[in-house]
Parts: sequence; structure tokens; C-alpha cells
Amino acid sequence: MNLRERIIEWPRSISWIEQLAARLAEAIETRSARPALRLFVPGILLRNLLFLLVVLFHGFRRLLPPY
Repeated sequence: MNLRERIIEWPRSISWIEQLAARLAEAIETRSARPALRLFVPGILLRNLLFLLVVLFHGFRRLLPPY
């Protein structure tokens, strides 16, 4: 398994990232604007909420002994 197959960037995927790269390359080549790729906004919000909870947990954990 190579590094590319191990990337987990939910709710984005490898194909979404490849489409983004292709649109960026096309926009640079043609010097024209392209419409944005659609994102699964509720998924991004859920992922960020999870990360927030992890960070807060670690922060509050450091307030307890033996630190």
C-alpha cells in the first residue's frame, strides 16, 4: 500500500483532490475562472467538531495531576 492509498481526508477523497488539481491546472493554462467543486459541508462540520473535542479533551486533561 503506497502513501496515496493511505490518505484519509474525509469527506474529501483522492478523486476529489485529483479533480481539484485538474481544475487548477486547466484554470492556470487557460487563464480563466472555473466553478468551485462541491463539498459535503455537514461532513466537514462533523469532522471539525470531532477534532475540536479531541483538542479540548487533551487541553483539559493537562489541567489534571500529575502535570
